[in-house]
Amino acid sequence: MTDSLYTSKGRQAGTLPAVPRRASKPRPPQPRYAFTQLRDLVYRRDAGQCQYCGESVTYAACNVDHVVPWNLGGRSEVSNLVIACRTCNEMKGRQLIPQELRPL
Repeated sequence: MTDSLYTSKGRQAGTLPAVPRRASKPRPPQPRYAFTQLRDLVYRRDAGQCQYCGESVTYAACNVDHVVPWNLGGRSEVSNLVIACRTCNEMKGRQLIPQELRPL
């Protein structure tokens, strides 16, 4: 048997692979959309009223809106969600409303 400095895969014996492994598992991504329980909670808290224009909205027609938009780091938490009518939600889009004008 011959002594070889290389393994059968062509690497030197005792060296690490070229691609390092992660030290820990990555966290699963947070859901972007509000779960039914979260939607129910926000709807009850806001009394079925759009938090931007004050119009009454049925449960089926309401939109759950992120005050701090998802694309700017907003999370799907009760403190960052409000009920909005479709018109207001579409007008707001992905904009960040100034702090003094926010509904919360």
